[in-house]
Amino acid sequence: SLPHLDDDSVSPSPRSDHFHDASPRVRFMCSFGGKILPRPSDNQLRYVGGDTRIVAVNRSISFSALVHKLSKLSGN
Repeated sequence: SLPHLDDDSVSPSPRSDHFHDASPRVRFMCSFGGKILPRPSDNQLRYVGGDTRIVAVNRSISFSALVHKLSKLSGN
């Protein structure tokens, strides 16, 4: 039996054993608190510092609810 998850969850890892959940979900990789800088060797952009979290939400979430959830994640 799979463990129960809330409607929305935040995980430090992109892996999930909940592929066959009844409610379809989408996962976002959210990075915050760092900077986007060019890599010195080839000038390609990269993200440096900060934190990264995986946020999983039901696909039917409203945009305003998603924005609210992401705001709470970064402490804003």
